[in-house]
This record gives sequence, C-alpha cells and structure tokens, in this order.
Amino acid sequence: MKKYMEIEAALRSEFSSGKYAGGRFPSEHMLVKRFGVARGTVRQALSRLEADGLIVRHRGSGTHAESRTNPATGRLGLLIPDMADNLFFRLLTSELVRCGQSASYVMLLGECATTDSVATRRRNLRRFVSQFIEQRVEGVVFRPFLDERLAAANRAVATTFRKAGIPVVLIDADLVRSPARSDFDLVGINHVNAGRRAAELLISAGRKNLRYILPRICTVTRDRVFGAAGAALAAGCEWDDSHVLKFAPDDTKSLKREFASAKANRPDGVICGDDVDALTLIRSLAAIGISVPRDVSVVGCDNTPEAHAISPEITTLAQPIPLIAETAVKVLRKRIRNPSEPPVVILFDAPLVPGGTV
Repeated sequence: MKKYMEIEAALRSEFSSGKYAGGRFPSEHMLVKRFGVARGTVRQALSRLEADGLIVRHRGSGTHAESRTNPATGRLGLLIPDMADNLFFRLLTSELVRCGQSASYVMLLGECATTDSVATRRRNLRRFVSQFIEQRVEGVVFRPFLDERLAAANRAVATTFRKAGIPVVLIDADLVRSPARSDFDLVGINHVNAGRRAAELLISAGRKNLRYILPRICTVTRDRVFGAAGAALAAGCEWDDSHVLKFAPDDTKSLKREFASAKANRPDGVICGDDVDALTLIRSLAAIGISVPRDVSVVGCDNTPEAHAISPEITTLAQPIPLIAETAVKVLRKRIRNPSEPPVVILFDAPLVPGGTV
C-alpha cells in the first residue's frame, strides 16, 4: 500500500473512533512529523479525506474535521440481490468492490438468489438491511429486485436506509416504472435507447418482423421493449403485444408455434434481454431447424462471455461495466458529503458489439 493510503486509512480509523468529533484536526506539519513523510504525501492523504467531506481545509485557518449526519466508518454496502444468478451482475459487483477499495473503503456485500421464494427473498433482504445498519455503512449501492412482486420490498429497503441516515444510490433500475422517477440517485444504461438501437440494427439488416423474447417482465425490460417498439413503428414495421414473446428461450414447443406462421409473418429478427438468453435461443432454434442468421437474426445484451461462446459470435449491446461502477461509487461518495442535494440520474449508452448473428 502506498504511504499516503496508509496515512489515509489511519486517519479514517480515528474518525470512526470519534477522535475528531469536536472538530479539531492535526495540522499538516503535525502529520508530517507523526508519520515521518514529506508534506506532499500528507497532502495526498488529506485531499482524499476532503473529497469525502471528512475534513475542510481553508487557507490561513488550517484543517478542521467536518460534522456529519452519519459516521465515517470507512464501510460501504453493496446490495445486489441476483448477483449469483447473473454473470453481468457478478462482473459489475467485482468492479464496484474494486472502485470502493481504491477509495479506501471496506465493501460489505449482500445478495439474495432469485431462485429463492418471494418470501425468502424479502426476509433475506431485510436481514441484509439490518446488518448494514448495524455495521454503520456510510452508504449503499442498491440494485433493486427486478421481480415486480418485490417492488414494495425494494421501496421499503430504500426508505429504511434513508430513515437511518444512510444514502442510497440505485444501480441499473429505479424503484418505480418509467417515465416516473424516484427521488434516489440512479446510475446505469439508457434501457430505452438500448432497445431502440437493437431494433434499428435489425431493421437496417433488412429484418421486418421483429420480436422481443421476454421471459421476465420488469422495469428494465419494459423500457427496452418500449425502445424497440418505437424503432419498429418509426420504420413502418408492425408492432403490437404479440411481438413480445413471453416464454423462455429454451421453450422449443412455443418457438415451433411462433415460427410455424406464414412466411410473411414469421419472425426474422429477435432481441434478447441478455447474452445468456440469446445463446439459449440460438441453440433452441437450431434444434427445430432454424438457422441464425440465415433464417432469423438475433441480438443479445451485456457483452458477457456468453456472447463469444459460439461461432459466429453473438451481436450484442455492451454495458460499460467499469464506467457504471466507477460512477456509482463517485455519486455515492458525493451523496455522503452532500445528503440534501437533488437526486441525479446518469444513464450511459450501450454500444453495439458486432457479431455474426445479424
């Protein structure tokens, strides 16, 4: 660990113990003497403490410890419910941990398997919330459950943290359906634009009968379907509820029925919610004698290793995982320093990664 990080960690620990609760804080000269380092090294450590609102430095009046509504414990919570069941969220969680640790935080992780019952997931969610509060985390990055049966539980989590004085930054999805917005910070991709971009690619490739395969309906996928529908209608293609396939991509019986229609109405382009669904769909289509991309084009999402697990590789949308994680941690640190500022929404683009399935 670099020396300035060691100094920062030591001072954070002293903040946690309440040593500087009265506002008094040692001068740069005192810290130089205490740690036996150059003034520039001390200033590096202090600049990181200042960025988190722990201290205030004024020319001529020295450095003072800042009063805060929540304790500077050096801990952040990550509440990512379905991390274990989704590679994208495992990758995102790893980046969040890395970004938090690089800012000298201890990262506490809570996740609830989507394979558990709704009641079990609610119970586990409440347990993690209680643990985070007991361990006095300074803030939480929370990815709400996408299962709409848990919408009330999602809102209860955010409200409980707020009552405890713990800031929350939402990641990937809001607590309410768009176009409504909650009053929490949100970082993720623009899901409407992601759906639009996928549909426009298929249309530019000459595909006219588009479908969106959607075994799991939630706020995120509703937004993507909305974007895809808008692109299809703007291009003069047909689109109605029948264009949303509400069955799993390995349901070959339903796929046979869908592709048994007259050629003029048969799907020739399918958008999937993630790369796992796209990979499963391609294999299911092959099992019933339908070739990708000869008979139908397929677009995935997330640019995870599944997109590159077959030949040709899957055309997919790339979520900028490092950028999302870095921004979420930055927004949370800013929220910790300034809890009364208006909420912010930061949505990134999801660029296309060309493959051979379109």
